Amino acid sequence: MDETTRRAWSAAVEANYLTLYRTGCARIRGAELREHAESFVALSGLPLPLGNAVVRVNWGATLTTEALRTRIAATLEPFRSRGVPGLWYVWPSSQPTNLGEALATYGLAHVGDPSAMALDLVNWTANIPPVLGLRIHAVADPNTHDRWVDTLIAGFEFAAHTHGAVRALCAMLAGGPPVYQYLGYLRDQPVATATLVRGDGEAGIYNVATIPAARGSGIATAMTATVLRAARDLGCQTAILIATAPGEAVYRGLGFEECCRVGEYVWQPGTVPE
Repeated sequence: MDETTRRAWSAAVEANYLTLYRTGCARIRGAELREHAESFVALSGLPLPLGNAVVRVNWGATLTTEALRTRIAATLEPFRSRGVPGLWYVWPSSQPTNLGEALATYGLAHVGDPSAMALDLVNWTANIPPVLGLRIHAVADPNTHDRWVDTLIAGFEFAAHTHGAVRALCAMLAGGPPVYQYLGYLRDQPVATATLVRGDGEAGIYNVATIPAARGSGIATAMTATVLRAARDLGCQTAILIATAPGEAVYRGLGFEECCRVGEYVWQPGTVPE
């Protein structure tokens, strides 16, 4: 991958996350979107970091330590006033360049730097062996959406106390384009999920999950391939995703390449900056 492609794909990942949160805030009652030239903050009000995010900031390369701390505090104030946790993404484009270090100093927990990956859909070819008995369908009605959510919860093994919030957050994935959901059935039982978010030329792949009892048989690969074909049919030229560590091998096998790492920092209510 050359540097021009890497930069373009990194920008596509970031852009698709903006589409995801922009769409989600429009679909969750009580949600708030604060979108400005220098920042993009999404607040669902739900008690999950993923649902309340500083999706992007670009404050310029030269800020004093005090000015940076003031900006961080002001950005977190809506989270503090609502009493909800939040996730702060740090992209290659984020400014200043020491933003991640400043967030950690302020008291946010650095929870990882997952791999952002991309794939050229226009020239993508893959020979994916079928999984015997697997059927994959687009989610098209509320009852199937509920089964999709149940399967997502089982696939990601969310703790029981989070199930209510997860179900509420999944409302952002209901309602149709630009979000498309897919549910995989094995012998008529739902076993896997995937989500497609159509952006401006790019397709985001999210929520690829398989229930524990059905893992190890190629279902995640088949689900992802189905979403990639659907994205290409919708006219998307690039597919993007942020991979969990266990999922990286699956995506590399399909042709995805890493274009950047994304810093993830979590703020919890009651956190006192150092």
